[in-house]
Amino acid sequence: MAKLGNILAAFIDFIYPLRCMHCATPICHGKGGLCIKCALQLTLINREERCPCCFSAEYEPEHPICYLCFMQPPVLKKYAAAFDDQDVAASLINKLKYANQPYLAQGAAAYMVLQLLNLKWPLPDLIVPVPLTFTQRISQGYNASLLLAESLGEIVKRPVQSLLYKTLWNEDYEGKAKQRGNYLSTNSFLLKKEINVQDKVILLVKDKVRTGHTLNCCAEVLYEGFPKDIYGLSFCKSI
Repeated sequence: MAKLGNILAAFIDFIYPLRCMHCATPICHGKGGLCIKCALQLTLINREERCPCCFSAEYEPEHPICYLCFMQPPVLKKYAAAFDDQDVAASLINKLKYANQPYLAQGAAAYMVLQLLNLKWPLPDLIVPVPLTFTQRISQGYNASLLLAESLGEIVKRPVQSLLYKTLWNEDYEGKAKQRGNYLSTNSFLLKKEINVQDKVILLVKDKVRTGHTLNCCAEVLYEGFPKDIYGLSFCKSI
């Protein structure tokens, strides 16, 4: 039976060969995901080259923060991302979000943990994923931010709780925010009142960040529970 299973596996690989999700090169290691060449291109963003508050690339290291953060202090204590939203990292997060490949969350979260350690932030008391609307959960099948938060929590041994409801019924909320300004408001989110976050350090987790406005809205609502600090971390951020 074992030989029959091996024959069947070889037959399936012949008809449906595994290919790299980014460059489509056939993968011979049998585990799917990325080929070795593309995997080596995943290099974490150097925190020394980004604003320590908002992680903007428009930052001069001789200054403590970027000009935008100086003029308008962000709601979050600090925000960072593992990668810019381009090339291999963009392919990976898009497959996770839109191609029904939830198993990618574990590997993606491992990179986020490495970046978290590089940042030297305090480990959070609580990890909170950014929620989706009901229609988004139906269309996508799952919340990629929740999967990342759960995988991240398993690695750093911290609890994960979905503390926020999202009340706005729109599909491309951050895209619209980028086109029209601040499309979302704090009224778009609700805090689950039965959860105590007072004096806790919270890590907000999102799969991909475009403008950062969604994270700020979530943080403003979470501050209603009087946490100590709120940090934000995503797998990708727009350039």
